[in-house]
Amino acid sequence: GWELVSEYDLVGDGHAGKPNRAGQGDRNYCKSAEARAWLKEMITALREYDPYERPVTNHYATDFSIVDREMAQSPLLDYIVGDAYYDQGQYPAFPHMAQAWARAYGHARKPWWVTEFGGNWNAASSARLEADLHAGLWSSWMTSAAATPLFWWYDLVDRKDYYGHYR
Repeated sequence: GWELVSEYDLVGDGHAGKPNRAGQGDRNYCKSAEARAWLKEMITALREYDPYERPVTNHYATDFSIVDREMAQSPLLDYIVGDAYYDQGQYPAFPHMAQAWARAYGHARKPWWVTEFGGNWNAASSARLEADLHAGLWSSWMTSAAATPLFWWYDLVDRKDYYGHYR
């Protein structure tokens, strides 16, 4: 599939969750008419030039609460992707939160997938990340997610030989 833009909610002069460093900016630029029009134009072009008709999505950072619901519900996006980072709590609750989001906004009919996860975006202890890896891979089977989540700390899997979690 095609992922048009990674972390689209970080596009513009302010993050979707907070203004820029100067305290200014449109926090929701990614949901503006201008940003949506650009997405529509680019996705239309992608579909026109892709002879294999690959599915198309757009990535939103942080978690599924930031995903542009209007775009997610439109026929432009074939599947929904987002991150699953958190500051506290246990990871197994996170996929279920994403599942609840999908149901609440009518996306249960569209595939959804966590394409980045693992503790806080700014890291965690090796033990916590290993627990998150295990819980993320296992708990995704308890949801309607299209696939198991993609672990952001992939280099740790190799360094610490965490491959057994994938068996």
